[in-house]
Amino acid sequence: MRVFVDTETSGLDPRHHSILSVCLGNKDIGYKTFHIRPDPDKIIDPKAMEVNNIDLDGVWVDESVKFVRFLEALVTQYGGLEPVGHNYMFDIGFIQQITGTKGYYKYFSRRYLDTMIIAKFLSEVGMVMSESYSLAHLCESFNIENEEAHTAEGDVKATEKLYEALIGLFQQGV
Repeated sequence: MRVFVDTETSGLDPRHHSILSVCLGNKDIGYKTFHIRPDPDKIIDPKAMEVNNIDLDGVWVDESVKFVRFLEALVTQYGGLEPVGHNYMFDIGFIQQITGTKGYYKYFSRRYLDTMIIAKFLSEVGMVMSESYSLAHLCESFNIENEEAHTAEGDVKATEKLYEALIGLFQQGV
């Protein structure tokens, strides 16, 4: 089953920064966001916190176990999960903080789809003209509203709409 995935993190490098939230879902099964307590041994980059607007001073419940149980339930019900994300290689390293590297592939297919890569490909063949391939810029180009930008759930929903727009564009051009 194809699922859309996004993470919010305390920085750019999973070796030095923590995953803070992850959302997974699609229009058919809904969307579920899990909050993850940051690893105290990892760095919290103030710039990242400014972007994702997550406040760590409040009560922060670690839902990593719930996230793994949710993955297990989805795999039991639907079989393997095919992830779709925007710049998904970024998210994989952070998700593996929860699942482990080998555990990740217990839930997710090695095959994934990336809307940034799809947009770049469509640009190469002249079907998309874009100055930037950021999610925000592509959403603007395709008139996709993302009022909850830089939240895991907001970006998952925007990525799903962008994926549909890109695939629709490709299908029209074929």
